Amino acid sequence: MTTLHLIRHGQASFGADDYDCLSELGVKQSRLLGEWMLRCGEVPTRIVIGPMLRHRQTADACMAALADAAAHTPVTLPGFAEFDHLDVLGRFRPELSGASALREFLEASKDPRIEFQSVFRGAMQRWLDAHEDDYVESWSVFKRRCIEALMQTIETAAVDDNVWVITSGGPIAVIVQHLLDIPDAQLMRLSGTLANSGVTRVHRGHDGLRIGAFNVAAHLESAGESGLVTYR
Repeated sequence: MTTLHLIRHGQASFGADDYDCLSELGVKQSRLLGEWMLRCGEVPTRIVIGPMLRHRQTADACMAALADAAAHTPVTLPGFAEFDHLDVLGRFRPELSGASALREFLEASKDPRIEFQSVFRGAMQRWLDAHEDDYVESWSVFKRRCIEALMQTIETAAVDDNVWVITSGGPIAVIVQHLLDIPDAQLMRLSGTLANSGVTRVHRGHDGLRIGAFNVAAHLESAGESGLVTYR
């Protein structure tokens, strides 16, 4: 049976000018994941990553636990890229276009995470509401290429492959949505539950694709340290 471990990247640099870089905590989350995966016997036969820096950094930290890390060269698959959240935000609130404008907005907020979530929810709803021509990448295009990346990975995998796929919350949410036939209206509720470095398993058996586990964060929960589980 082929198994895909869909891994969300470790915590990135929320609120910084360059979000696409793991925080110190994100590196630790990723290292703990790699160690836990090996203890569970989930040694990868292949490693696939999205094209973001945070995907590569998560892979590097995970792979540090492998005795033969040099033998596991990650394959980059552009279809596992996250959507452009700055574009989605900027189309909803033009004054938030660009990383520096978003950072200034967050710095001026009493509770940056709550206020960001409120704005982000509205921006995502607009994106999902089929304003196809307004965006660098429309919702329908994003959804299609994430599913295509899933199928490409599955179709090129051997029967007993154990594949680590390191990507972002958006592609993982779309894949789960697709496999469980969840409506678009529920996407935000689904994606908002995905923990940094959490693992969702997809199995390919004789009856097709099925989800074996969703958003597992046991590597963080079992570490016995508060603050390890994050969502942005």
